[in-house]
Amino acid sequence: MSRKRRSNKIGARTVAAARGDAAAEAFVGWARNAWAEEVLAQMQRLSIPARARIERYAARVLRVKELKRDEDLRIGAARVMTALLPKTFAVFEDLLNDRTSPLWYEVHFSLLAQFWSSGLSEDVQKRVTALVKNYLSTIRSSAGFAAWKAGNLLGDWWYSEETVRILEHLAISAKYAAGRMGALQGIDEALQKASPSEKARLLSLLARMASKDRSTKVRTDSAIVLNSRTRSRRGAKS
Repeated sequence: MSRKRRSNKIGARTVAAARGDAAAEAFVGWARNAWAEEVLAQMQRLSIPARARIERYAARVLRVKELKRDEDLRIGAARVMTALLPKTFAVFEDLLNDRTSPLWYEVHFSLLAQFWSSGLSEDVQKRVTALVKNYLSTIRSSAGFAAWKAGNLLGDWWYSEETVRILEHLAISAKYAAGRMGALQGIDEALQKASPSEKARLLSLLARMASKDRSTKVRTDSAIVLNSRTRSRRGAKS
């Protein structure tokens, strides 16, 4: 047997062993196309052991390379973990702090993309907002558009006076260019909803980013957003 064929067979056995629980896998696969509220409602109808198996399997999908490669499974698992918040908050935090395992950025994007339909309580949303703030403060890489999605969450889906202030802070203080680029995305989104005073403040910040940020990429993209939004503002007045 050739090395390639032997490697393929070993890989197939590894995936089969990682999948393990057929019932949990089927539920996670179904969750891919369901609302988080529907996922939670269905899980509440199951026995405690069945719910625990699904939760464990979803966490495994998001950690095991052979499983998280499957986009449908990965998204379904992210939706299950979102539906179970705040119980799964520690898992969320652990996964978003992982910046080294294979496909970490795909997992991050899949998790962050769930919050538009999550129906979180105010308390849980505040905890997640703090988690996302810390994420953008420390993220080194823009791989997989995960940092972009984090900024999008704060500037669009969860737009508020508080998230705008967070984005303003991150645009200056985020340690790496990836985090400041994520904040820039959020600011661009927020400008479409901002009050006149917020818009003036955000445009002034963009001008500062375009001239003073230490990253060429951030300066260039800030100038593009500034020019675009300034033209839009002038057009609205004319």
